[in-house]
Amino acid sequence: MDAKLEKKLAKAKKEVVCGQHKVAEEGFREVVAADPQNADAHLGLGFSLIEKGALDEACGHLRTAYALRLDENTAYALGHVCTHLGKLDDAEKFLTQAMEIAPYRSDILLAAIFAYEQGHKLDEAEATAQRLLDHNPNNFSARHLMARILRRQGKYEESLSYTELDGENKPLDLVELSWLYSERARCLEAVHRYDEAYQTYQAFAASQRAHYPDLEAEKHTARKSISTQKSKLDALSKSGPAPYFPYIGKSPAFIVGFPRSGTTLVESILDSLELVTVSNEHSPVPFLQSRLNIKEGPHGLIGQDDYQFVEELRGEYWTLLRSKVEVSPGHLLVDKLPFNFVNIRLIHLLFPNAKILFIRRHPLDSVLSCFTQNFEINSYMSHFTSLEDGAYMYAHSMSVWRDALTVLNLDVHVTRYEDLVEDFKTQVRALLAFLNLEWSDSLLTFHRHAATRKINTPSYEQVTQGLYTTSRYRWKNYERQLRPIEKILEPFIDAFDYGEGDASQR
Repeated sequence: MDAKLEKKLAKAKKEVVCGQHKVAEEGFREVVAADPQNADAHLGLGFSLIEKGALDEACGHLRTAYALRLDENTAYALGHVCTHLGKLDDAEKFLTQAMEIAPYRSDILLAAIFAYEQGHKLDEAEATAQRLLDHNPNNFSARHLMARILRRQGKYEESLSYTELDGENKPLDLVELSWLYSERARCLEAVHRYDEAYQTYQAFAASQRAHYPDLEAEKHTARKSISTQKSKLDALSKSGPAPYFPYIGKSPAFIVGFPRSGTTLVESILDSLELVTVSNEHSPVPFLQSRLNIKEGPHGLIGQDDYQFVEELRGEYWTLLRSKVEVSPGHLLVDKLPFNFVNIRLIHLLFPNAKILFIRRHPLDSVLSCFTQNFEINSYMSHFTSLEDGAYMYAHSMSVWRDALTVLNLDVHVTRYEDLVEDFKTQVRALLAFLNLEWSDSLLTFHRHAATRKINTPSYEQVTQGLYTTSRYRWKNYERQLRPIEKILEPFIDAFDYGEGDASQR
């Protein structure tokens, strides 16, 4: 490599250290273009693309670096990317090689623990976590992963021992602290110590709020978006019928519902069918909603003369979807993203005959479950760092859905989570009839199929367990703590038939 390229490579590496990943990416690309056999440049570009979130492209450059030169950094990076792409067998292979080269490097061991746990190989995950903790007992990331592994194995007392915290034995990093609180609370709940569990969930939420100083701005973004959709539906109700743009292709089906209501469970059930392809939350709808917002402006509405624009959005939908998901000919695509019910007007514009699966769960259970879940924070999920904000988000977003049902001519099938886990065959047969799909005995073992794929939601633990009823009416364990939000949710508890007349609660 000539001196000029060597200098450019060194500068790109320095930019990585300084956190200037975009500048580093440009430098690495120049070196790769000039010297395609440069392993350092491919490796550096791979790391920069990971930071950017371009995991597929990162994987390609890391594989090139791996072919040119095997070392622990390349094997580690490839294992990390493959885990997040759901290629867990590849991840295990690369991380095993990395551990052979660097047996006690903590970031490699943590990546291996996470990959094993995501792949439900809990014995291997536990052994690797123990190796790291033997070497460094105060590695808090390893402790929270060990706590999770032991909890999933039903070893609750052992799990709790890894999450004990005091003034001198507490991580300074708020992310690590929130994970430890989250695992401890879930374990306390599993052994029915509900008051302690709730206090720990509160500490978990407080650590999240401390870590994300821009929560209020995030909440404002989501609320403004929801209010916009509500006002558009209101305007549409006054102006006349919604515009209709026929779609002659095979429309996707859409799974929607408030988060933690059973949407991932339904997606996993349908994914066990041979003729169904699921989106695994790679839905283009939110991006296309932003395109529609720009087109309409704050007060406009799409009209019947906007056919060409709608056709463009349809083309973009399939292009974006197929960049993430391989849809086989003849398969029904099931697009699942819970909050897409807020964007239902767009879905109806693109695919007016689409079948909508609305998954419903007791509102108190949905809000409680969101509050106790360690979500990746965005404008919508920012509401779940407090029960009150979560209840507000439920009421605000569900008001859009209720308006949509009166304004739009939607083809909707409602499934209650509580009924699904109690009477699986009856509820699934009703789903299949709605979607024009045939029963298959593979549906009875959907959880085994789910264990073979990467599930991009916090529900990956639950759906691989099969059916269980312990989460039905979970809110009753926290009835006293939830009393302040009951008034906010009461209209929806009654409207969704979860009031005093609901026999399933008895």
